[in-house]
Amino acid sequence: MSDRSDHPEPPACLERPFRLFAVEQRVLAQNVDGKVIDIGVMESKDGRFCARMDSGGFATEPKRSAELALKALVGELSFNYLDGLFTTRASAKPRCAGGCRIIRGSSSSSTRPFRAT
Repeated sequence: MSDRSDHPEPPACLERPFRLFAVEQRVLAQNVDGKVIDIGVMESKDGRFCARMDSGGFATEPKRSAELALKALVGELSFNYLDGLFTTRASAKPRCAGGCRIIRGSSSSSTRPFRAT
């Protein structure tokens, strides 16, 4: 019989991944349960994009694409901050007349929350 202490099991990952994406001029986040919440605005001016949170004061510098703005926003958000938003906000109900243009930004990884992929 082998001693289990020779091969300790890795700790369970308690992080839950989140995905950020933009629909029209809004920034949305989705958790692993499929809940989607509206967390901010995607502003566009002169071909540059800036993602700004509705709360918390997080905003990105202007970027050349909405995807880059979302990736920059990911670096500003902690797991606890986003997890708290999911517990306090109702699910978003996107309103898209004639179809939505969805820009996928990023998702979390198990080693660093919200690292853009």
